[in-house]
Order: sequence, then structure tokens, then C-alpha cells
Amino acid sequence: MDVHPSAGKKGNRMQGRVLIIAGSDSGGGAGIQADLKTVTALGGHAATALAALTAQNTLGVQGVLPVPLDFIRLQMRMVLEDIGADALKTGMLATREVIETVADEITTSAPGVPLVVDPVMVAKGGYRLLEDAATEALIERLAPLATVLTPNVPEAEVLVGHAPARPRGPRRRRPRLTRPGAPRRC
Repeated sequence: MDVHPSAGKKGNRMQGRVLIIAGSDSGGGAGIQADLKTVTALGGHAATALAALTAQNTLGVQGVLPVPLDFIRLQMRMVLEDIGADALKTGMLATREVIETVADEITTSAPGVPLVVDPVMVAKGGYRLLEDAATEALIERLAPLATVLTPNVPEAEVLVGHAPARPRGPRRRRPRLTRPGAPRRC
């Protein structure tokens, strides 16, 4: 992969280049906006590929508009071919088709680049951000590429197919989440 001269020369390369592939939060408190703030606060360079637009505020999500698949792919390629990435991070990828497109592009254009997958299935107000059909694609296509998987407890329950037996349930679920092909960290 060719990298922009100011990003790729030894000794002059931007540090901490993170490509974030996720949905936008019009309220600025979550989604790609929160990821941008985090990467910047940690001294990294954040680049983005928007996968969805949301209409939301602190009270909840009112709507989600998907970004065309070809445009998601194009955004990823433009960043990876020019700026490059030291890490990738996914957030809300609302549909099976989006997840498959992102997984294919990561496999093609960024093999071996560390990947953090945040499953983002349900907003805090209860609005479903991931279609049921997309859960299978997340488990089968994207999670195996992940270096780190960051589900909350309800998302982990969906990913492993059962509720915890006791409050310390995430530890009990760990063996299934770390089966061959699963992320190295959860």
C-alpha cells in the first residue's frame, strides 16, 4: 500500500493513524464523533469512513440513513492508499451488507492491521442499531478479523447466544468468545 509522503517517510510518519469506520452521531456524543475525540485526545491522527448517518441527540435516536456500499469502500481505500493506518476501529455498521463490505475491504486493503471491533447493536435509549441479519455477519465475517472485540454485556450475550449464569458471567463466556478464529482480546 502506498502512503502519502508526509505520512510514510521514516522518521516523519504521523504516529497513531487510526481509520474509524462507523456511523455518525448528529448529537456529537457517540459514534464516529466520539471516536475522533478519543483518538485526537490520545495524540493520534483519526481518519474516517462513514457507514451511516444518524439523527439523534441526548434523548435518543430518531433515524438512521445508510451510506451506499461503494462509497464506504471508496472512503476506506482513499484513506488506506494515501495516509495508511496503524489501527482500524469499527463502530455502528447497521446491516449485513455493510459488515460484509467492510470485512472484504479490510481483508483486501489492510491485512494484518490491528482491528478493534465495537459491535454497537443497541443505542442507550434502546434503538436497534444493528439489524438481526447483520449479527450473523458480525460473528462470522468481522469478529474473526478483530484484534480486540469490545461488546458491552448485553452485546456479549447476543454474540455468544446466552445470558450469564451469574453476575460474573463475562468471565464464564470468555472461552466461547476466544474460540479459534475469534478476536485475540475481548
